[in-house]
Amino acid sequence: MPDQRDAPFRPVLQDHRPPSPAFNPWLVLIPTFFGGSVAATIGTVALAQRLGLPRRAQAAMVAVGGLGLLVAGVLLHQLDVSPAAGNRLAGFAAFAVQLGFLLGPYRRWQATGQESATFLHTGLTALVIGLASNLLLVLVVRGLPGGVA
Repeated sequence: MPDQRDAPFRPVLQDHRPPSPAFNPWLVLIPTFFGGSVAATIGTVALAQRLGLPRRAQAAMVAVGGLGLLVAGVLLHQLDVSPAAGNRLAGFAAFAVQLGFLLGPYRRWQATGQESATFLHTGLTALVIGLASNLLLVLVVRGLPGGVA
């Protein structure tokens, strides 16, 4: 029979929190195609949280997404690239960098054999917010069509 002195050190079932099921990181490319670097950042940071990545890594991923948004704005303003092409290019570049943070932890999670989570809600959220941010970026960089009188 366990001693009372050992009671604080016994494992308690409520203390054990299994890792959240992850989704395939490559699915993030779908909202990234339409929503650019903002959509890529939402999807990859959501996966990073599920995988339990440290806050520093998540902050770095957000910084990469912000840099991607800045690059999209520069492409739109300086090079007069179409908004869709600039956002996609910046989004795919941001995703490629963010993927570097995720692949190792995702492969370790895959080895556990758990069933994958659905990406539907996260993907739709990333898509809607990404599209809204792209529209806002175009309005900020190019202004309203016909100007404001």
